[in-house]
Amino acid sequence: MILLIDASNILAGGGKTHLVELLKHAEPASHGFDKVIVYGHVVVMKEIPPKSWLVKVTPALFGYGYFGRLLWKIVARRSVKNSIWFVPGTGSAPGNYVTMCQNLLPLESREIERYFFSITWIRLLLLRFLQRKAYRNAIGVIFLNQYSWSRLPLSLQRRIEHKAFIPHGISKIFRPFEKLSDFDGGVFRFVYVSTIDEYKHQWVAAKAIRELRDAGHNVSIDFVGNAYAPSLKRLIPFLGEGINYKGEIRYQALPELYSSYDCFILCSTCETFGMVLLEAMACGLPILCSNRSSMPETLKDNAMYFNPESIDETREKILFMLMNKGVLLELSRKGLNYVTSFTWKNTSERTFDFINQCAKQ
Repeated sequence: MILLIDASNILAGGGKTHLVELLKHAEPASHGFDKVIVYGHVVVMKEIPPKSWLVKVTPALFGYGYFGRLLWKIVARRSVKNSIWFVPGTGSAPGNYVTMCQNLLPLESREIERYFFSITWIRLLLLRFLQRKAYRNAIGVIFLNQYSWSRLPLSLQRRIEHKAFIPHGISKIFRPFEKLSDFDGGVFRFVYVSTIDEYKHQWVAAKAIRELRDAGHNVSIDFVGNAYAPSLKRLIPFLGEGINYKGEIRYQALPELYSSYDCFILCSTCETFGMVLLEAMACGLPILCSNRSSMPETLKDNAMYFNPESIDETREKILFMLMNKGVLLELSRKGLNYVTSFTWKNTSERTFDFINQCAKQ
């Protein structure tokens, strides 16, 4: 059997990491696949290592941006005999296909309304329609956790006959930087790595840190990631001494970045999985995390949680972490042990096995 992978929607971020690691650790022959053909952007294809069973294709239409990729889907994408499609970026395909939920935001009505009557709001509503349609017509759907599955309407859940819950793995590039929390005074440094966005609430963390600094506490925070312009405007008034926006950095540079901080903080109210949290945890950072969305399911009791929309609670939990070195050390130790169960080898094996089972049924 031939596995066709439509990676046309994958250009960067967690989707690219997932695709690259999935194929890097794959052994498709053991799951009934003689060949894998992946259709993707040239930038992504370069990062996928060559394999004897792998064919990497970048259609000429991909050179024309989004509309070129869309045109390929409509008029040029074809199935071949004895094949099945896998669409990891959420979407449909001709013939039988398995898709995947890697973007929870369009399924969260409350989060969508944060962008009310903007281009982003319209885009998210369209994505919600397309995602639900893709799930409804697929022969199988992969979810990263139970929480993502719970965000689907019951009527749609009943239409999905085959589903699997397969978490992402953690890249080995983070493991050499593992360490136990060793804060011994001086400035207590928080880092927040994520896109500056409406549902990420970076300004809540910034205001809480500002209040603590004004009260005499020696604490700082750095924000790292690209930015949605309206959200960056909300953050800028809080920037200054001890509160900095560093912009975006390369994924490969994250492990070394984490090694220079004392704690990771995330104030998001919507996360499909929370990969960045596990990666920071793999480097030994204790985690101070939002109690919303999928985070408690992903991290379990290996993080300290708070209400990300309450500045008072955020400030109190930051102060608690600052004043309790023993808690930092315990979270660091538990986190390093916990993340060992998240491997890309396991993710790859379970994914190929599920696709094979869907094909048989």
